[in-house]
Amino acid sequence: EAVYHVRQLLLGLAEKRRLLVYTDLHAHANKRGAFFLGNCLRGEPHAWNVALARLMALNSPHFDLDHCSFSAAGMHTADKYDPGMTKEGSGRVAIYAATGLYNAVTMEVNYATGRTVT
Repeated sequence: EAVYHVRQLLLGLAEKRRLLVYTDLHAHANKRGAFFLGNCLRGEPHAWNVALARLMALNSPHFDLDHCSFSAAGMHTADKYDPGMTKEGSGRVAIYAATGLYNAVTMEVNYATGRTVT
């Protein structure tokens, strides 16, 4: 029920052209640091997504630009933990599909370590 109301709020903001960025935050234990999973786009929208990732990398030593992914497979493949689900149900893909907002990303962050261990 809460997801429905949040989605309606985001759609309302997008309709008023007040939704600029959507970030879905996830934590993980497999890779160090932080990185984006973004939608596979072409042209200027893709350039804006990559620019956002580059700005993150410039401003945080923990953000790993090399682990970012903006692939078509990341938008349409089956979830490896729940084969009945696809990435199309993820927040970033759903918000892009519903609003056309290209700055919609999932930010994956390690539970305990940055990109480098000192």
